[in-house]
Amino acid sequence: MRYNLILQLLGLQLVVNMAASKCAHQIFCPPHTKHVMCAFTKKFNKRCGAGKFELIPIDGDLKDNLLTHVNMMRSLVASGLYDFPPAARMATLMWDESLASSSRTLAYHCDSRGKYCSNTMEFNFVSTVEISLRMHPTSTVKLIFDDLVNIWLRDVLGCRMNEQSKLVPSVPGTNTCLGHHTALLEDYATRIGCALRASRNAKKLFISAALVCNLNRANVNELTPYQISLIPASGCQKGRNYIHEFLCKPDEEVDNNYVPSQTEAEFRNLMMLQSANYARQIESIYPTINNITKIL
Repeated sequence: MRYNLILQLLGLQLVVNMAASKCAHQIFCPPHTKHVMCAFTKKFNKRCGAGKFELIPIDGDLKDNLLTHVNMMRSLVASGLYDFPPAARMATLMWDESLASSSRTLAYHCDSRGKYCSNTMEFNFVSTVEISLRMHPTSTVKLIFDDLVNIWLRDVLGCRMNEQSKLVPSVPGTNTCLGHHTALLEDYATRIGCALRASRNAKKLFISAALVCNLNRANVNELTPYQISLIPASGCQKGRNYIHEFLCKPDEEVDNNYVPSQTEAEFRNLMMLQSANYARQIESIYPTINNITKIL
């Protein structure tokens, strides 16, 4: 009896240890969320639908194209030339395979509404972006990939930053600035990894697709997404990116897990207000400049 009890207890402990080992990632998640590696297996969930789904590898030209476009958009925002104030230290995004792996796991599950997290020991505040579309049947992967990326970038261009350092639609009431922009504007973000899910019809043509991306920094405590500066990239310690001139060089050292104190957050907001006032003053000068130009 005693030996049987010991064996039962050992068996129970083994089950507990196996479960803990399987879901060890859960310790990195906030309450009421589930880690993607604990929740999913690498096969398509029934909620994906009855179509023929597949994951399309994002490598080679597709990966290069994605990195070019997201960094181009970050540089555009950081420049201060549009509806955003200049960024002091906007990092260059580079590919990370661990983030791509967790993105693929999310893509298998087809659940954009679930409360999941992809945090790791290395990246404590991972942010997930998912963009989907249905299309006329096509056989071109590049076409659907470009459409998905463009939807993401157009969402950013539909935003502006108000005096309370909040991202709001540039034109109130329009279907822009829906939230896909958030992680893309975080200056503590340095890594990105994505997955591309697509479905085909009976003729093996693509009819729907979704781009799932994980970035290694989400917005924390509703802080201003990046540090403001009147001169773009003035805070870059290693200098400017040679290609995307308003970003820092790829080897800029950034602590992705750093959370500014409340004092620093208030300072950022103050800088934001000063920058907004400065921008309005410049805009008020433009009509005068235009009139002088016409006279000349």
